[in-house]
Amino acid sequence: MVAGLLFRWRVLFGIGQKKRPKLAHVVLADNAAETRVLRNLARPPAGMVAVDLADGGRVFAPVGSDPDSVRTQIESGEIAP
Repeated sequence: MVAGLLFRWRVLFGIGQKKRPKLAHVVLADNAAETRVLRNLARPPAGMVAVDLADGGRVFAPVGSDPDSVRTQIESGEIAP
């Protein structure tokens, strides 16, 4: 998405002109049922597979990728999560 498009939408819809948005801090409990449900809502895009990371994160990699190799590359900083 082009950043300019976001600014255009802000102007078109009048967002941010009078009131500033309120942000909420959200914390999910580790291993809670709610966390597992939320993780399952994000389905991998076509041609991708979900790879669960040791820290509880999840990334999507091309189908056929070796999950252990993906984890190693992310943990080493070779690729960003």
